[in-house]
Amino acid sequence: MEEKIQYIYLEDIPPKKIAYPGFLGRFLVAGKGDSKLSTTYLEAGVGAGHEKHTHDEEEIIFIIEGSGTLKYENKTITLKNGTALHIPSGVAHGVEYNKPSKLLVVKRMTP
Repeated sequence: MEEKIQYIYLEDIPPKKIAYPGFLGRFLVAGKGDSKLSTTYLEAGVGAGHEKHTHDEEEIIFIIEGSGTLKYENKTITLKNGTALHIPSGVAHGVEYNKPSKLLVVKRMTP
């Protein structure tokens, strides 16, 4: 019988380098069937980040620890411990971390 609730312990997942320089990622869980959700735990080093870009996924990002800046349009948002962000699909944004940071990213793929 398949489990209805997925769970995993962060300590059981080894960190891996991801596409963006300065980041280590741990893919946690993804929805099954028709669900379009995925959850990733990221660690960002000083200076880690990425240029402005867009994607089809909607994102929710929670800064567990650390600091940096997120830029979109002509605005800058200061990121710090406890910051929560919702980035809609198609919104150009870029980020840079100015101290070691830990964050949780939830993405919802568009159909």
